[in-house]
Amino acid sequence: MNKDILIIEDEQTVRESLAELLELYGYQIRIAVNGSDGVKKVEEKSPDLIICDVMMPVMDGIEFSMRIKSKADTVNIPIIFLTAKTEEDDIRAGMNTGADDYLKKPIKAAELLQAIEARLKLRDLQEQSEMNRKLFDKDSLSDEDLKKLTKSEQRIIKLIAEGKASQEIADILFISPKTVEVHRYNITKKLKLYGNNALMRFVLKSSTK
Repeated sequence: MNKDILIIEDEQTVRESLAELLELYGYQIRIAVNGSDGVKKVEEKSPDLIICDVMMPVMDGIEFSMRIKSKADTVNIPIIFLTAKTEEDDIRAGMNTGADDYLKKPIKAAELLQAIEARLKLRDLQEQSEMNRKLFDKDSLSDEDLKKLTKSEQRIIKLIAEGKASQEIADILFISPKTVEVHRYNITKKLKLYGNNALMRFVLKSSTK
């Protein structure tokens, strides 16, 4: 499935430009006009990555980042700050809240896209590494769970538990990575797993039973 990016920016022209650019590259975009609105959007649905302005009314990017990074279910969402502020102390303050990257306005498209791709890849690697430390030692899916899944989905969730990435699963099952992502999405729906890392948390929890 396409990655979901939340853009938090109070300037309409900047919001629209960012959204148009990222949609062109296949990302699913949601918009928030300030940090407070951003918190609500994250609570509604955890994004894969957040692009956040620093200087905003109601709630600025620093406070927003502190709130998101203080919660266990959202702490791992990558946050990229966009700001016109260039002072070293401001950059340090932003990164100290847990932000993952810091880009200065005006942002070059190539620079932003590169930062997004790097953060998403790093997060995927971290999730895969965590799963590799807690492999299945038994079939942890209950009979009730198994009945909800197709044979293909059962094979895929087993491979996920073994720490396999989408491309590896695709190679093993002779299907496309996009098809793997569709299966992953369907698994989370059938097992009623919500949030960006829900499937991974389910697999890890099951492996410790």
